[in-house]
Amino acid sequence: MARRPKKQKRNTKQNKQANLEDFEQIDAYYIPKEQAELYRALREAIAEEMKEELAKHYPDVRRQTDDPEQGEAVVAYDEAGEVAVRYFLKPTNLSEAQKARDKQQMDTYVEQMLETLKAQGKKEI
Repeated sequence: MARRPKKQKRNTKQNKQANLEDFEQIDAYYIPKEQAELYRALREAIAEEMKEELAKHYPDVRRQTDDPEQGEAVVAYDEAGEVAVRYFLKPTNLSEAQKARDKQQMDTYVEQMLETLKAQGKKEI
């Protein structure tokens, strides 16, 4: 029976460092450098549209960072000044919102998101 070749030891510290060089930190997330500019533009566009859509439902909507580990969010406040919705500007949320934007359905996306959050008794997505 043939012997398996020995696996080469990896220098994980060097690999991690090399891998991080291929990424750019945007807010709390690491984005591949070749996608960073597009991601940044998409993030800004969606944040502005999300603010506009949430402003149809809530009197005060702002972009803010409450927890640097979770990153920036679009936060809507109700009439009492309490947080009603916190929409994190994270890659998964931006991807979902982009699908809605592509179909010109951002308003529907926000309506469904608000209904889902209410049904689940949550305020964050």
